[in-house]
Amino acid sequence: MHTVGFLIESGTAVRWHCVICEKSGEADLAAIQAARGPDYDLTDRTPWCQKTGCLGRVWFSVRIGSWMRKLLTAEGEARLEAHGDWVFVERQRLKRARAE
Repeated sequence: MHTVGFLIESGTAVRWHCVICEKSGEADLAAIQAARGPDYDLTDRTPWCQKTGCLGRVWFSVRIGSWMRKLLTAEGEARLEAHGDWVFVERQRLKRARAE
């Protein structure tokens, strides 16, 4: 169970990680709960990166002891990979358009 309410109550550390700019940080669970409610599950959630100019998507991880565990299923991993491929192709297209 990885609902925002449960994660807050249990004091679980949650981090976000961007697949494009590779930035990461502590997830603001209170803000997520305020926007989505306590039953919002972070598994396979991949919102847009909040860093200016980044086209990436972020994934979440939880700390279990000294280990971090991705909150992604195989399907979620595949979606993130496809998004990364799209960003690469889009950047190449923009680079060619600027060169013309």
